[in-house]
Amino acid sequence: MTKHRQPLPDNLWHPRYWLLRIGFTFLRLASLAPLSVQLWLGRRLGDLAHTLAASRRRIVDINLELCFPDWSNERRAGVRRAYFRNMGASLFETASAWWREDALFERIVSFQGQERVQALRESGYRIILLTGHFSTLEISGRFLRQIIPEFDAVYRPQRNPFTDSIIRRGRLRSARRLIEKADIRQMLRSLKEGVAVWYAPDQSYRRKYAELIDFFGTPAMTNTATGRLASLSGAKVVPVYCRRDGDTAHYIVEFLPPLTVDGADMEATTRAYIATLEQAVRQAPEQYFWIHRKFKGRPDGYPDVYAKTSAS
Repeated sequence: MTKHRQPLPDNLWHPRYWLLRIGFTFLRLASLAPLSVQLWLGRRLGDLAHTLAASRRRIVDINLELCFPDWSNERRAGVRRAYFRNMGASLFETASAWWREDALFERIVSFQGQERVQALRESGYRIILLTGHFSTLEISGRFLRQIIPEFDAVYRPQRNPFTDSIIRRGRLRSARRLIEKADIRQMLRSLKEGVAVWYAPDQSYRRKYAELIDFFGTPAMTNTATGRLASLSGAKVVPVYCRRDGDTAHYIVEFLPPLTVDGADMEATTRAYIATLEQAVRQAPEQYFWIHRKFKGRPDGYPDVYAKTSAS
């Protein structure tokens, strides 16, 4: 599998990168520990973050209130606490995903519906793999390689060049190539080369092809480019989600049936995708990325539900 690695910045020893170097070095060393130990440490770190990050707690509360208004306050508070623990665990999962060998990931995963995507590959179909921003996102790339050995992943570049380089190098342990999220042309080229494209278009989106689509009954600015991408490439759109099996160091990756793509209604594919995303969230709500301001950037007439939070 050809990799498209990027070099680290020439001035990586500059003092402004020292704290980052220390942090990434710690994670790399921590990745050598048994995964169960890493997850325990991550959850304790998540407990600390839950205590200290008041503004982030408020964002999570707002999102849960909007998406699950029928839940009791106690249930939402429990999911919020569990969410922070899962985000702490994901930090160490990321370290393992970037630096551990394949044998680890073969032992700790179960697949469901993999025959669907295998049949599509054997039939020569181009494939778009859609997922969501769950806390298992980084480690799930290492699992996907067991079913689809070669795929390209869509990502958002980081502002800090040192962090961006480390993330790119880490994610290339899973993907053949990383594609910037606005680069539709490269996505099309990858698909036409017969390489699957994996990405998560579920976060707030305000660029071209953005439309208001309900997420758990609340309108959110959503990227609808998937339908156009599928229509132009003739690709099959396959939702795939990864979740932790409770508090264990075991994971379940589920491939769902391909979505119906209607070239005359580009939003229809996105609405179908969001329906599968909601289903995946309901299975493990504490593992979804609730700290993201999902409902920001909406048109005039919609309230700014995050106006009283200080986090950007």
